[in-house]
Amino acid sequence: SHCFLRAPLKAMGDAADILCVQRPSSPKLKQPFKNKNRDGMSREAVALGGHALPSIVPTLSFKEKRKRDKPVHWEWKAFANSAREDGALFHHWQKEGVQWDDYPFARFNKKSSIMTYTDDEYSKYLQTSGWTKDETDRLMDMAKRFDQRWIVIHDRYHNTSRSAEDLKDRFYWVQTRLLETRDTSGGDEIQDHPLIIRPYQKEYEVQRKAHLERLFARSKDIERDEQLLLDEAKKIQQSQKKREKERKRAMEKVRQNSKKASERAAPVLTEEQLTVSGGCCLRSQLMKAALDVTPKTAQKVNLVLEAVGLGNPLASDQTQVCYQGLRESIVALLEWQKYLQKKKYEYDNLKLRKQEMLRPVAKSKRGAAGGGEPAGKKRR
Repeated sequence: SHCFLRAPLKAMGDAADILCVQRPSSPKLKQPFKNKNRDGMSREAVALGGHALPSIVPTLSFKEKRKRDKPVHWEWKAFANSAREDGALFHHWQKEGVQWDDYPFARFNKKSSIMTYTDDEYSKYLQTSGWTKDETDRLMDMAKRFDQRWIVIHDRYHNTSRSAEDLKDRFYWVQTRLLETRDTSGGDEIQDHPLIIRPYQKEYEVQRKAHLERLFARSKDIERDEQLLLDEAKKIQQSQKKREKERKRAMEKVRQNSKKASERAAPVLTEEQLTVSGGCCLRSQLMKAALDVTPKTAQKVNLVLEAVGLGNPLASDQTQVCYQGLRESIVALLEWQKYLQKKKYEYDNLKLRKQEMLRPVAKSKRGAAGGGEPAGKKRR
């Protein structure tokens, strides 16, 4: 590139000498950067850096120093928790000068209210077969003591023949019964109570836990098979939605054709129709007006008409109306035939897939029978 720049500059200098004018000054070409060896750095590393190499340790700009607050003093103090009823004292580190009326975390001690009963109420409303008053009293006391933590209550309940669901059923039945007997508004005040809206169902709880136990005890093979079934069910749902859309589209097509056939009246020749092809037209030309279908479907309609001997019927007012309705009915028939063929194809595919899925089951059943086929008998 330097050679191409020097040639015209040299010619301009010779011309200036002949004309006795000052020679033009040649522009200073920028010299290429020469890599200099740096201490502790290779030539390749210097070449990557360019003209100005960054320093290895970045220099920090002057920043405003962080203002340090005064040191905080902490004290070892005793505190009491109002959530406890034994009046126990505990100690912890606390900032100097901070005073609490009560322990801050005591507000999180929320307990559910449990209704209690008298001897008269128990004898009138709460007596049932299978439960004594002592067992019920122990259950209510433990529910209040352990805040309705039923796993803990069941673990410490003396009667081991009762399950956790039995204890919960008895407890919630007693609470609901007391709520109903003490209500004096006829049910208006307690209709929004959680015990009334969502009553405890023991049978449902037992079934739910049994289902969870079976779910937890599944093997990897069962989980894989279930995932395959879920994927297949998802595909079936998607195909059903697609078929439903196609069915609605076909029904809409049939409905539109029926509406056109019912609203069709005797044709009236317009001025434009009378002026085509030299100023006149034949009614037979109007008999084969273009349908709102594809050319392939229109060709099929003509083939059907020719097959039944109606390729060129006699043209009249009534014949034109009936002939046009017949053509549209043939279009609807072709749509339903196409839909039916598609359903048959899907049915055959599903049938083959079902046979493939049941083939391993049939083999396992034959193997479990143990008999198999005799050695000398050939399968037909």
